Amino acid sequence: MKKTLFIFTLLTVTFNLYSQTLESAAYPGLKLTNDNAQARFWGNGSEKWVIGSSGDATSNFLIYDAINSKARFLINETNGNVGIGISNPQEILHINGSIRGNGTSGSLRVKTASGYIDIGPKNASYAHIYTDRSKFIFNKDVFSQGGFSSYGTYNLSLKTNGIERLTIDNPSGNVGVGTSTPDEKLTVKGKIHAEEVRVNLDVPGPDYVFEKYFTNDSKLNPSYKMLTLEEVEAFTKTNNHLPEIPSSKEMQEDGIQLKEMNLKLLQKIEELTLYTIEQQKELKQQKENSEALAKRLENRIDNLEKMLLKTN
Repeated sequence: MKKTLFIFTLLTVTFNLYSQTLESAAYPGLKLTNDNAQARFWGNGSEKWVIGSSGDATSNFLIYDAINSKARFLINETNGNVGIGISNPQEILHINGSIRGNGTSGSLRVKTASGYIDIGPKNASYAHIYTDRSKFIFNKDVFSQGGFSSYGTYNLSLKTNGIERLTIDNPSGNVGVGTSTPDEKLTVKGKIHAEEVRVNLDVPGPDYVFEKYFTNDSKLNPSYKMLTLEEVEAFTKTNNHLPEIPSSKEMQEDGIQLKEMNLKLLQKIEELTLYTIEQQKELKQQKENSEALAKRLENRIDNLEKMLLKTN
């Protein structure tokens, strides 16, 4: 190799500036041309490679594949841009084609004084982006066409300022806002502000209260029985809360189920409506009885007055 370089250098130095082409008898595959400052490599009677000036007004440096008529490597003389597989590189390094690194399965490592990033599939299942740094920073929005997924058994989480704000638990799929251990499909540690909340019911609404009262039977809830006001009074006097409603202690320890609580409260409202209807009926009956009694008393007074007038 050293001998080859020496001869090539010697030929270059001693090359007659006025000649057009110099061929070496010792190296018949090498031809030097003065007009374009090129070294041309031949084999089996045909030109294989051209190294040197591009041969045009730009005087770029190139390595040219004469077999396939393609520039394989080029350095632009004006801006120093290097092109691999392209004749007009637009950046300091412009590659027309794929790059293969020397990492696992050909992954490519980009390294600076601060750390590195490995890019490229490391197996047949996944494409990988690895770093030795603790964080990735994206300075623009990130869009995905296929969604985001956690790897293996890890949870999927979203953070702001390094603090975990939202967690999707693996494998339950429960979502936690403000908590990393959600115990329901949606667990929120904090307040919720919404314009509307829609709840699907898997149990009948409390229409059975009126159904049972007016028809003495209920297909919605056959076992339902409305307590009398005396029974309600006795229960509340003993327990300090309404029947079928959790106590204050139970609410503090277990929380409340909004769907169940709303249905129970609606049941109590409907029961209260019926109690009010019954009381209204009783008041109406009492009014009618009072009016009838007053009429009878008025008639008796009239009769007594007439009797007194006759005796006088």
